Order: sequence, then structure tokens, then C-alpha cells
Amino acid sequence: MNKEEFLQKMKYALDGQVSDLIISENIEYYRNYINSEMSNGQSENEVLEMLGDPRLLAKTIIELQGIDNTKNNEEQENNNYDDSTYDGYNQEDNNFGKNAYNSKHRSFLGFKGCLISILILIIIFIIFRFILSIVIYFAIPILVIVVLGGLFRRLRWLKDKMDRI
Repeated sequence: MNKEEFLQKMKYALDGQVSDLIISENIEYYRNYINSEMSNGQSENEVLEMLGDPRLLAKTIIELQGIDNTKNNEEQENNNYDDSTYDGYNQEDNNFGKNAYNSKHRSFLGFKGCLISILILIIIFIIFRFILSIVIYFAIPILVIVVLGGLFRRLRWLKDKMDRI
């Protein structure tokens, strides 16, 4: 199979599955890619073997286009609300309003989210401070007991050593 047969098979596999613009962009991309690799010293057969089956590449393009179309359809559905409230604004302002509306309602960190986050941080700080004060309150006496116990043990050890002499 040569380059033109490869591109023809890809075009045939894409035909009717994606838009003509997508087909022409991908055919042109692969044509340029093959030419580029051939100018780098590879043979036409080596490049075509490396690319693999043109129908498999076409299937991947179709699947990726389906994902993009799904994403675009979801965005379009999110932007379908009454535009009559935007009378007096130009189209650019209208799109800005839609995007601001969508981003505000999709984000958890709106005004209420910030307040909730601050409240949670204050509660965590109070709990941490309470636990730390209890630990310090009990830690100092425990530390004193441990140090005194160590001193008494050391004194007893010295006394026992002195008694042996």
C-alpha cells in the first residue's frame, strides 16, 4: 500500500462519520506527517507500517470526535436559558454573562463555599488548640515525674554502687 492508498482508506473510513472539515484536517495532517518522515530518511513503507491500519486510526478519530461532540453538546445544553433577560447587551456581553453564570454555579468556592471553608478551618483550629492545651497541661507534670523518676533511679544506682564499695 502506498501513501495515497493509505489516505484514501482513511478518508473512506471517516466519510459519513465525522464532518468534512475533520476529514480534510486529518488527511492533510497524515499527508504532511508521512512526507515529513520520508524527508527524514524513512521509506514510505516504514512510515505506513509505523502508522498501522488507516481504518484503526479513523476509528480513533471518530471516537475522539464523539467525545468532543458530547462535551460540546453538554456545554450547549448548559448555555440554553432565556436570553430575553439580556436585552440591551451585545452578543459578547451575553456570552460573558452565560459563562459567569455557569462558572459561579459549578464552583463550590462561591461566597457560601468560602464561608463554610472558613467555618471549618476555625472549628479545626479550636479543636487543635484545645487538644494542645490539654496535652501541655498534662505533659509538664508527666515530664517532671519522668525526670524525677530518672533522677531517683540514678541516685539509687549510685547508692547501690557506693554500698558495694
